[in-house]
Amino acid sequence: MDWEQLLQKWIVLFELKPDERKELYDSLHVQTQKTLGLIAESAQEKALEYCASMPKDSIPIEWFISTSSLQTWGGYMLYLMQHYIDPVESKTSARTHEPTIDKHWVAEYEKNMCHDYIDAINPIITLFLDKATAIRTEQFLLSNALFYKKEYKLVANIRNCLGWAAVHGYVVGLLEFSDQNK
Repeated sequence: MDWEQLLQKWIVLFELKPDERKELYDSLHVQTQKTLGLIAESAQEKALEYCASMPKDSIPIEWFISTSSLQTWGGYMLYLMQHYIDPVESKTSARTHEPTIDKHWVAEYEKNMCHDYIDAINPIITLFLDKATAIRTEQFLLSNALFYKKEYKLVANIRNCLGWAAVHGYVVGLLEFSDQNK
């Protein structure tokens, strides 16, 4: 695996125009989209819980929604790219999920928070996901001056939510294609 090439290709995904990213997203199976949405929504809710003591009008809700969704999608796409799966050409939208991927992810999460799968992630991939999370956190601080002056714990908790979303997006790929990995 050429890690540098994988990282460069993955970074290009984040530089795509929104309509190009949407086309890639729309090429995914509807159950995969549903699962990624569930994960992104969970990350958003947790981040908003951390912000509960702040004035409501100062919380960048739209930013949380778009960024946690981007992180989740990015984690999933990194899995596909690492395994040379093109979602458009491989017709991932036509795949069947037995059991449905959202139920499978929830079951694994309830069992042990998906740690069996998280522990199987290559350390280099973990570094890629962590770097994306660090970049999103920096963007968050730069675009939300109010948070720049907040305590470290709040920012760290928001960063953790974004990282969680990216890792679990990757886990969806592991779950979805685990039948091919055996």
